Amino acid sequence: MDISLQELAEKLKVSDEYRIVYHIRPDGDCIGSAFALALELQSIGKKCEVVG
Repeated sequence: MDISLQELAEKLKVSDEYRIVYHIRPDGDCIGSAFALALELQSIGKKCEVVG
């Protein structure tokens, strides 16, 4: 599925709450990316939690 960054940004604005789940035995990049996305979502007023 090809989607532009603009289309992805529009889709993320639809919901007010998100749960980000990462895979088993994540490395530092996985955890860092999950929390970075959560912080960005929170910065635009979304409720977000990261679950491992």
